[in-house]
Amino acid sequence: MIVYFFYSLVGLLGLITTTIVFIQHKSNRTINLYLILLFCLISIRFLLETIFYFYKNLIPNFSYFPFFIIIIPLFHLYIKNIIANTKQYRLKELWHFVFPLVLSFGNLLNNYYYFLGKYSVVILNIIFVVYAIIYLAIDFLLLKKNVWNRNSKIQIIDVQNNLLRKWTLFLFVLYIAISIRLILTLFFDLLNSSFSAGKNQLWISGILWIIIFVKILITPEILFGYNALYKKINEQKKLDLSLNEIWILIEKTNFKNQQDEILKVKIYDDLIKNLKNIERLAFEEKSFRKAKTSATEFAKKLEIPKSHLNFIFKYHCKITFTEFKNIIKIYDALQLIESGFLKINTLDALAIKVGFSSYNPFFTSFKDVTGSTPQAYNKQIAQVSNLK
Repeated sequence: MIVYFFYSLVGLLGLITTTIVFIQHKSNRTINLYLILLFCLISIRFLLETIFYFYKNLIPNFSYFPFFIIIIPLFHLYIKNIIANTKQYRLKELWHFVFPLVLSFGNLLNNYYYFLGKYSVVILNIIFVVYAIIYLAIDFLLLKKNVWNRNSKIQIIDVQNNLLRKWTLFLFVLYIAISIRLILTLFFDLLNSSFSAGKNQLWISGILWIIIFVKILITPEILFGYNALYKKINEQKKLDLSLNEIWILIEKTNFKNQQDEILKVKIYDDLIKNLKNIERLAFEEKSFRKAKTSATEFAKKLEIPKSHLNFIFKYHCKITFTEFKNIIKIYDALQLIESGFLKINTLDALAIKVGFSSYNPFFTSFKDVTGSTPQAYNKQIAQVSNLK
């Protein structure tokens, strides 16, 4: 009986968490409707266990387990939507639910007509396990490519990227553990010629879901998303502009060509000074607002030979000069958006303002650097401003 009180605790905690994240989800990149629905179904799943136990004489305990495989496409669509950083839900996404619903309906028919014969349990379990593993693999590849390996050279932007990376890794690891528990349960069902509908050892999944719910409730950055980070980001902006993350200050000793060996003698004495001047021209004087600013032009403004500038970006920077330009332009765009530039100007005007030749390369660079679209970032800024 104790375990059923535990299930009711999981269900109630899940409903509380679902309610809170629903209230906050509009201004929170880490939460979307699919995760809310997933949490809601999980909560109902555990509450039903308690209801069927205490009211088994009044309510028929049917096999509702297959219906809950829609949790798999819900988790998948949650991942896809946080990668796309959108809260717009499209009808074409509903095709992910077709197979789970067909399988659930087929299971219900089989319970009444037994058309799959004596191997029905084996067939249904194998289909489910294959289906679950395929989606787990797809979700892993999506997260690895678009979230876990995403880094920004701008420290402020990387704060949000790190938050999303840690949260999705935490959630995915526990999701795998929950899936393994269920798959092993189904496997032992087959060995014992029984069908528990995934209920055996369900308390293990209950513990893992409690960990997820508590993690959300005690972590403001996950629960409140961008709003909770906004103060931290503003504090970072008060610091002197510095791109220490991309500069390599260690002197290189071995060079493959003689020309670079000669240049190092001329460059190393003034290396720190030149790096500071590069940042000053980039951030303060907005040198890259002029479209197609070349390395030659930038070197003239620095009052150093182009060969010196090439040496710096070859041996003392983790990114190329072209990548550096794009990052500075996007940083410039972020500041303009936050200052209200888009209230009276278009996105095309913003792209031209920061030094891009047109909107398309600006859009691509913006998403590569920030993990968000200009429209989504502007919307976040507007939402934060309204909450102040």
